[in-house]
Amino acid sequence: MTLSRAVVSRITQLGGSGAEFDGVSFAGPLIFADWADYADEDVYAGLAADPSRARELVRYPALDWDVVRFTPFAPRTPDHDEWGETIDDTAVAAASGISAPTVVLFGYSDGWPNHFFVLAEDPNPADPAVYTTDHEVYFRVVEHRGTLRDLLNEVLTPDEFDESVRAALRTVD
Repeated sequence: MTLSRAVVSRITQLGGSGAEFDGVSFAGPLIFADWADYADEDVYAGLAADPSRARELVRYPALDWDVVRFTPFAPRTPDHDEWGETIDDTAVAAASGISAPTVVLFGYSDGWPNHFFVLAEDPNPADPAVYTTDHEVYFRVVEHRGTLRDLLNEVLTPDEFDESVRAALRTVD
């Protein structure tokens, strides 16, 4: 899936690389813009003591990027053999309109939802729709999250993250 220039530009702004979906990579987790809403007192205390440790201290909500094809809906695949009787494509098809898709898992978060994915059959591969599911409702509940570009706009560039740390520290002074 070759990504649009706008998506590739955002990936680059976020410190990542790659123009093909399967080849996109980031050096570390992507931090969501609302991280400060979830930070506990220990995180704020650590930031106040040493703001240069922000990337180490702020770990939630974050998205760890790792692209893996998942084929539980395709007969005669190892994923189908393992998952075929446990999960079905009903929720994915309802959310996407695509039956028996190839799921491309690309992100994991410690929060709700855990799993972020696109579909290989997406009609707009340059900026595919993003879906989510959680380990507690694994593929029984699937939500449409917007496009990949929308999701990438929810996370912070390194400069935006640094500014958000400064802004968060100003609110606790």
